[in-house]
Amino acid sequence: MILGLYVSDAGEAGPRSRQLRGKRLHVPAWRCASARRGFTLVELLLVITIIGVLASLALGALWHAETRAKTVRTQALVNKLHAQVMLRWDSYRTRRLPVDLQRLSVQRLMQQGYSQADATSIVYRGSDTSGNSFNTSRMFAETRLWALRELMRLELPQTFADIQAGSLLGPPGFPVQVPLPAVTRAYQNRLASTPQATQQYQGAECLYMIITLGMDTSLGTERFSAKDVGDLDGDGLPEFHDAWGQPISFLRWAPQFVSDLQPTPRDPLGDHDPFDPSKVDPPAGYNGPPRAYRLVPLVYSSGPDQLDMILTSFAGNTNPELGGPNDPYATNTGQPLGDGWQDNIHSHQPLRR
Repeated sequence: MILGLYVSDAGEAGPRSRQLRGKRLHVPAWRCASARRGFTLVELLLVITIIGVLASLALGALWHAETRAKTVRTQALVNKLHAQVMLRWDSYRTRRLPVDLQRLSVQRLMQQGYSQADATSIVYRGSDTSGNSFNTSRMFAETRLWALRELMRLELPQTFADIQAGSLLGPPGFPVQVPLPAVTRAYQNRLASTPQATQQYQGAECLYMIITLGMDTSLGTERFSAKDVGDLDGDGLPEFHDAWGQPISFLRWAPQFVSDLQPTPRDPLGDHDPFDPSKVDPPAGYNGPPRAYRLVPLVYSSGPDQLDMILTSFAGNTNPELGGPNDPYATNTGQPLGDGWQDNIHSHQPLRR
């Protein structure tokens, strides 16, 4: 088929235009058809691919922005909780203990085989009934240190056992008994009112009790929104939740967690336990690894992957020679497990190298 086109008299001026005037101009039909054709399949697939790449980039950027926002929100909550715990923690430096150190020291000497007369004379006079002298100041300092740690355990529990159990052992064979604080009774009443309590999130649930029952400022000063609190295991004991809906946990002592506050290698002489100013710990003659270094409570979230990967075994000592189960240096608690812990959001700062 041939299409005929006429060139009007209004065409171009000149000899060529005058020759074509009034004549047909033949144009192949395939040229007109090609001017009206649509997209090919290849072109359509290419466009779809480009749109998909751009969409994936946009979604990736959105996901990273959302993760960053959740991380910032969780870090702020963790810092707020840590600040509350540290109010109580710092008070132990000058805390007056509700114990009779002299009576406890007499009991300790009697458990070591001294008669009551000799033990009493040593504690109150500095010598036994035969006139042999003793360094009672170190003994008092050690007794006070273990009594203080027992008070920490009762007021800042990290397990239900800390709340329910009586006094734990201090140095081998020496039970350091501390009168039950009022706040511990409040913890016990809370547990007694929730018989369905499970141990799955006990560290997080203990942290919630510490903040809501154990702090003087409590929730009256530090406001927490409803989205910060939940009960993931449904046992009746609430927990503080991070931005991913996971419980924020707590360790009173995490000796194997390395950070700016607990660096390694340990330095028990230059960075000794601040609650042991007399440096009575470790015990004389102990030849094991360095002990009595600075410890700071750890508040932490599992982070974006929802895996905390931090050892929270509360079974007690891994080495009975170190002391009783209330010895903060005697376990591997706080030890990272694999690489999954690196995105955890915690109250310490990463160790700067």
